[in-house]
Amino acid sequence: MVAQDTVFYEKVEQIFNHNSPPLIMGILNVTADSFFDGGQFVSENQWLEHVQQMLFEGATIIDIGAYSSRPGANDMSERDEMERLINVIKSVRKQFPTTVISADTFRVFNYSPIKGALCFNAYSRNP
Repeated sequence: MVAQDTVFYEKVEQIFNHNSPPLIMGILNVTADSFFDGGQFVSENQWLEHVQQMLFEGATIIDIGAYSSRPGANDMSERDEMERLINVIKSVRKQFPTTVISADTFRVFNYSPIKGALCFNAYSRNP
């Protein structure tokens, strides 16, 4: 096991340790019409700079969303969401290999675990 793997697994252990202090989850939305951040992080340079800033500010987990759940947002196919999400996860994982990544999605469960996301921030589109 290489050093970065050891650091990664220590972070994972901290996340799932019920006695650990609260952890910070940084939010990265990579949709052009995000209601949270107004689509500020749609290019690789933008999202990597944002991740770096969130990690610097203390985030332990980076939650990546590739589908806008904003009311009235344009629909996106599962394939398009999967491609965008996996592309961003790979990019973040390459630049920040010890970072714990969460996939923010309501439907891409079959793809993200094998592409680098550790956990899911699943939401429902049903009221």
